[in-house]
Amino acid sequence: MLFNLHAFGQDEPVEGHVEQSRKVPHCCGGMPLVLEVMGSCLSGKSVDEWESALKRIEVIPNYEFLQVLKISYDSLPDIHYKNLFLDIECFFVGKDKDYVITILDGCGYATIDGLRTLMDRFLLTANKKLEMHQLLQDMGREIICQKSYDETRKTQQTVVS
Repeated sequence: MLFNLHAFGQDEPVEGHVEQSRKVPHCCGGMPLVLEVMGSCLSGKSVDEWESALKRIEVIPNYEFLQVLKISYDSLPDIHYKNLFLDIECFFVGKDKDYVITILDGCGYATIDGLRTLMDRFLLTANKKLEMHQLLQDMGREIICQKSYDETRKTQQTVVS
C-alpha cells in the first residue's frame, strides 16, 4: 500500500501495472524508505521501464539496499540534480533551508527547482531545515567514494601512458 501511494497516488495499482507493483515490495525487503523512493522513481513510467527496474532490483541481494536507493539517484533528470543531491548530502543536511538556497544559488544551482525535484523523489525533506534519511546519506557517500576512485584510476592511467 505504501509503495502504491507513492507510485500511483492511491492505495491500488493502476491497470497494467498490477503484476509489477506486487513484485517491488518483496524485492525491496519491505523497507518503508526504499518503498517510498522506488514508488516515486517509477511513478509515471511505462511498463517496460518498470520491468527494467525490477530486473535491476531482483539481482541485488536483499542486504544491498543502498544500490536499490541508487536507482532513484540514477534516474534524476541530469547531472545538475545529481550534484545538488551530493552537495546537500555532504554539506547541508540539518542546515536552514533559506541559508542553503542562498549559498547554492550563488554556486549556480537552480536550487528551489532542484530541492522540489529531490523532495518529490523522497531523497530529501525540507521544512525550515534540510533533512535526509541516513541510508540516503550513506548512499551519497558511497557515490562520492566511487567517483573519487574512478578519477584516481583515470589519473593513474594517464600518468602511466
